Amino acid sequence: MTLIIADKTRIKSDVAYQVEEERGASRTRSCLLNKDSRVEAQILWFQDGQPIDLSVSSRSLLNQNQTLKFNRLQTIVDQGLFKCKVTSVAGDDTRTYNITIIEVPRKPEVKAVLASLPRAINVTWKEPYDGNRRITAYNIRYKVDGT
Repeated sequence: MTLIIADKTRIKSDVAYQVEEERGASRTRSCLLNKDSRVEAQILWFQDGQPIDLSVSSRSLLNQNQTLKFNRLQTIVDQGLFKCKVTSVAGDDTRTYNITIIEVPRKPEVKAVLASLPRAINVTWKEPYDGNRRITAYNIRYKVDGT
């Protein structure tokens, strides 16, 4: 009987990522391995706990499944918690990427203009879709009729 000691299989990056990406961008997420060359490893990708759907045209796996490529990030389908899981006889490892797709926010819908005074006006609006990022300020412009 021969005893073989192998290095533990690990994912190179030891950081879990919270990522904000712009809609339409092309990006990759990696699950590159440090492993003993004598050991086979299996790499699986998940989105929100389910095996990743490669039928979505914007995705592909590269580099023996170590890299997930998004050809064009889309809002609903490419957003969520992505996990890379590696299994081997020399150990298992996982990394997660929480991806949020950022879009341009919509402009507010004016609900009412109240109590107009010579140098003041009270305006209320319905808060618009924020593009998945908190709106921190509004720019309000006005135009005097007839100019």
